[in-house]
Amino acid sequence: MNRRLRTLVVTRRFWPHGGHDSAASLLSLASGMQRQGVHVEVLTPRYASSWPEGFALREIVVHRPAAAPRSDWSIGRYLRHVTHWLRERVSTFDLIYVDAVREETLTILEATRGSDVATLARVAGWGAGGDAAWWDTSRAATRSLNALHHFDGEIAKCATDHRALVARGIAPAKIHRIDYGFAPGAVRSATGRSAARGVL
Repeated sequence: MNRRLRTLVVTRRFWPHGGHDSAASLLSLASGMQRQGVHVEVLTPRYASSWPEGFALREIVVHRPAAAPRSDWSIGRYLRHVTHWLRERVSTFDLIYVDAVREETLTILEATRGSDVATLARVAGWGAGGDAAWWDTSRAATRSLNALHHFDGEIAKCATDHRALVARGIAPAKIHRIDYGFAPGAVRSATGRSAARGVL
């Protein structure tokens, strides 16, 4: 019997911030993966102390063990919490996907060292606010980019991101161009819909 692929999605924004473009597309992606039979869990920070540390959304378990970083000073505390959480649970996943090439790539690299968990990162943002522009802003940003050399794959959403990854030494064979969104499911026939209504 085939076991379901166990995937952890690491992100700074996930529901209830569904109105935010990246959060909405990530929610769509996670829901689509779940419909395709992939076991999906999400690791994201809490933006208020009143928020619970975990909940389930559309059968997707969401973990929020750490408070969101509010400044450059609090990012270290946030990353320590995330690294500790990942180290304790890394063996329960087959794939860890991070939706931006920011500081989380360092924590994922550290937590998965010595394990056989696959790692995948997506270049996020556009223009001056995108990951590719951020990589040149500080030593920490450069280290976050350098962690990608040890990831199993990178996702570029456009030709600009693809070129930025290649220019910074990422092996072209590891880069995958994937547009936003999720492919629709199989088209259902009138007979199938009628049978489904009968079952319900």
